[in-house]
Amino acid sequence: GPHLRTSLAGKIVGIQIELKPKHRPGEGVPGVVDARLATVSKPARDKYEIARKAVEAKDNDSALLALKDAVAIDPKFSMAWDDLGVILGIKGDRAGSIAAFRHAVETDPKFTLALLHLGSALAEAEKYPEAETYLAAALSQDATQYSGHYYLGVTEVKLGRLDIAEKAFQKALELGGERISRAHYMLGGVYWAQKEYAKAASELEKYLAANPKAADAERTRKAIADLRSK
Repeated sequence: GPHLRTSLAGKIVGIQIELKPKHRPGEGVPGVVDARLATVSKPARDKYEIARKAVEAKDNDSALLALKDAVAIDPKFSMAWDDLGVILGIKGDRAGSIAAFRHAVETDPKFTLALLHLGSALAEAEKYPEAETYLAAALSQDATQYSGHYYLGVTEVKLGRLDIAEKAFQKALELGGERISRAHYMLGGVYWAQKEYAKAASELEKYLAANPKAADAERTRKAIADLRSK
């Protein structure tokens, strides 16, 4: 059956991320997941299986308890820590989520998806210098993760490096297309800051086309009119 990651619909801290079925994105061949599980004690693996079934049944509360049991039995169970971080994030426990992702990365420094999750969660928590470190590490292992490029863009905007942010948002859109349409909005902001008003308006229009019912649609339309008049 699918691993837990797939069933979580990839929802991480505020952005819907589409994840490939069967194996973890950025983890190379599906065997990597099985190799990770092979080093885990059977009682911890059994708890993980309970968690996976709970997530499939959309029962995050039971999944949370089973994952907590799994990491208590085997504190080096990186996959369980990562999945625990995802569920805590969905439940709005940002600090707990970040702590769980840290455990996943500490126990397995080459775990691309955990690096991506930790970097993204740190960006959401406005811890930008640290977010940059983990996002760069994740992308150096797997440059196809469009959400990683998006969060790197957000991070570089906040760190004042607009040229790097521009490239990151462009890469996110190249890889993720409309799945990461928020990158159009962010790119519009970058162009606006660079006084490239026509390009900024164009990006905001693309964002609106993908999100006509967005909460900020009216404000965005006003911004486009303002930019077009410059």
